[in-house]
Amino acid sequence: MNREPAVAGQFYSFDRDSLEKEVKKAFALSGEPKKSERTGRILAAVCPHAGYMYSGSVAAYSYKAIGEDSNPKTFVIIGPNHGGMGPAISVYPSGEWETPLGRIEVDTELAGRIAAGKFELDETAHIYEHSIEVQLPFIQHLFKEFKIVPICVMDQRLSLMKELGSRLAEVLGDGDIVIASTDFSHYVPNNIAYSNDMRAIEAIKSLDEDKLFEEIGKHDISMCGYGGVAAAIAYAKLRGAKEGQLLKYMTSGDITGDKNAVVGYASLVLSR
Repeated sequence: MNREPAVAGQFYSFDRDSLEKEVKKAFALSGEPKKSERTGRILAAVCPHAGYMYSGSVAAYSYKAIGEDSNPKTFVIIGPNHGGMGPAISVYPSGEWETPLGRIEVDTELAGRIAAGKFELDETAHIYEHSIEVQLPFIQHLFKEFKIVPICVMDQRLSLMKELGSRLAEVLGDGDIVIASTDFSHYVPNNIAYSNDMRAIEAIKSLDEDKLFEEIGKHDISMCGYGGVAAAIAYAKLRGAKEGQLLKYMTSGDITGDKNAVVGYASLVLSR
């Protein structure tokens, strides 16, 4: 089962040379990682998944931090299910994912251990989903030997996300890292996006998934991947995380100049 790129040429460049330039440009603001520290403090990260012209530079902040912190052997990437295909939680079972930068092997053994009677091994939810795919070129740019486990989430109930986080804490090792793929507020005025998104971000920084759900419900925050973020928080706390750190926040209005209806983007890391 080889998964071909679904959004190359839309969210990011279709050909290898152009994509490499695009990723390097995304790192221009944050800088390429120095790869001097190898402490493994970062357990999870939150990254946006819009087109690179909008959120690429924001995503680069998380990947720079990871690159300076460790050399993960497996990236478990949790993305929301935008297309409505597949089961409640779809763990991609095996094979390879392809981008213009090459192919990436799925960690079949780890995928099976994550699913293990609780979640479904399924590829249909991933066929057209972009939220996981757009993370891969950043990882390919920085790391050479790694595997992935893509997890696509349609049912984002808090109880189920805590269950997913608990399972990840049971089976992941020190060489693994969780990436929660999400954008924040969608298509609201810039000042409202900033205000609401900071409420959600403060809950993430506090490692409080219950507070995150409370703020989303109270303020009607249109954050698409909140479930994966909650699972990442639950996982990180069980693995000894002590803090969340906001690395970068922007909105699409910062790029286009149109502040009337924006989408919010943030990069955070959860560390022990």
